[in-house]
Amino acid sequence: MQSLIDRAEKLLTIQHEQLLFNGKLDYEVGFVALGLAYLDWKRGVSFLERVLAYMASMDYYTAGKTLLQPPLFGCLLAGFYELAPNEKAALDFLKKNYSQVFDFHSFLYRERDPEEDGLLVVTHPEEDLLLQNRDKRSELRPIPSVWPGGRQDPLFNALLVWSNECLLDIGNLLGADVTDILLWNELTTFSLNDKLWSEADGSYKPFDLEEQASFPTEGLGGFLPLIGEIPDQDQAEVVLETLKSSAFTYLLRPLPAEEDYDFPPDTRISIPANWLLYHGLWRFGMTAAATKVKTFSLAVMERYGFREYYELSAVDSEGDSEYAPAAALYLAWMGE
Repeated sequence: MQSLIDRAEKLLTIQHEQLLFNGKLDYEVGFVALGLAYLDWKRGVSFLERVLAYMASMDYYTAGKTLLQPPLFGCLLAGFYELAPNEKAALDFLKKNYSQVFDFHSFLYRERDPEEDGLLVVTHPEEDLLLQNRDKRSELRPIPSVWPGGRQDPLFNALLVWSNECLLDIGNLLGADVTDILLWNELTTFSLNDKLWSEADGSYKPFDLEEQASFPTEGLGGFLPLIGEIPDQDQAEVVLETLKSSAFTYLLRPLPAEEDYDFPPDTRISIPANWLLYHGLWRFGMTAAATKVKTFSLAVMERYGFREYYELSAVDSEGDSEYAPAAALYLAWMGE
């Protein structure tokens, strides 16, 4: 186990610069920044602030020019605050970076909420957090380069609520006016449950504005609004029961020996998705299920290393064998 920790540390040290300067600015750099903070808080802060500065230079108003970043930054500010070596350093960090994250959320609600119901739209497959395996899937079902009307995605909006919650806490700590954040969050939470919750499916479903219809969610996206505490406790229990009876029930079991693999066809395991599911379950007090997801995920990384995704139904792991976000979340899990 120690050798894998050492490998994760080395990988983050080498690759974090490459991610930023190769223009790879998405959820990956956020997770990598968090992983770096577990190693060296000041170095993590330096990297995150460079990411935020790079974001500030982007033109989000030009369609097709810049992909939208998942709203993880409020959560990252809170995470860095908790990891800070002392209160003064933590407060200085928040004072320096709070307003930029607030401005990003303000932009999202101003420019990505066409229905004015608090549900932001994603307009490009690359803005979908869970589409790491799109190249593989495109052989079977081509994915368009854009979604013209936009999609109200459960995970994107759940991350927004989680990030809003963190900004509320930070704003209150700093004595800022948090009225806008409170109003945003109440509206988004209400609309997620009113429009995207499917009682029949026991999970959340995306809504396509061009088609004016819901459609089945792929991967774990329908379960991940747990991360923003979107459902009430009764709904959350339904979500857990749906997870237990779904094709993803293997996440709640020990990783079997390779010769005993019996995963569903096209099973692709994503460490970032599992990490979000773990924290969502934990937020609802479902600690036994959360621990099982964590144990399964750590076992996969310890067996196969750090991959973008793992295709275990084929008794083989696929993707990048040196995937920095997986290494970062491994360190985060080990440091919790």
